[in-house]
Amino acid sequence: MADMESPVCHVSVDPPIPEQARLHFERGMELRELHRWKRAAEEFGCARTLFPDWADTWFWEAVSLDNRGEEAKAIPLYEGAISRGLSGRWRGRAFAWLASSCSKAGNPESALKYLTDAELAGGYEPRAEFDELARQIRRRVLRKTKNRT
Repeated sequence: MADMESPVCHVSVDPPIPEQARLHFERGMELRELHRWKRAAEEFGCARTLFPDWADTWFWEAVSLDNRGEEAKAIPLYEGAISRGLSGRWRGRAFAWLASSCSKAGNPESALKYLTDAELAGGYEPRAEFDELARQIRRRVLRKTKNRT
């Protein structure tokens, strides 16, 4: 789900990010590159605990958990990243990946809401990837709502 482009959002944070939080974040990014999702999530979680206002830590912890199939744990972290001002190209991805997690975790109403938010944020590039993810989310939502009736 996560791409390998430059991952840091570079949102200005006041006060400055503590060095220990930055070190945990950097370790998390290195582990993420190696697809060691569990350890990456732990490092991002440490960074988030040390500096809770840093939206990037929330986002990358969510991505790491999402890649492990732990969508239910990722959902509040995606929401936390968005509420803390995650911006730029990652904001649209956060909404889209949050929608996907909600659709997998059995929350179709939230999935559609967040998918709409992703579309309003402009989705993300590559567009074909975003469009395919949106189709998958809608299919899962339709399947889950049919199963309820």
